[in-house]
Amino acid sequence: MLTRNYIINLNIDESNLDSLMLQYVQLDGMIEGFKKNNFIIPDYLTEKLNEIKLELDIRVRADKLRRLKILKAQRETLKTRDELRTQKDAEISLLEKELNG
Repeated sequence: MLTRNYIINLNIDESNLDSLMLQYVQLDGMIEGFKKNNFIIPDYLTEKLNEIKLELDIRVRADKLRRLKILKAQRETLKTRDELRTQKDAEISLLEKELNG
């Protein structure tokens, strides 16, 4: 059960992704309950929900970036020698143009 003090003192940095998602769903449900019953939604609920949502977005994005980096590195190992040579030639050409103005 989420209490007012628990919500206010919730340390998002110490929570793992699963816990954050569970807390987000619970707070979102609480807010919807307030709305459904035409109650005034306490500021601490919306503030904490927004904090959790932001943290979830940051963590999910970081995980996607990490996965993308891994996939690109794996893809790089699948290139043929000709593909690698062509890529390096393009990089060399670009740098030479930049250096020679």
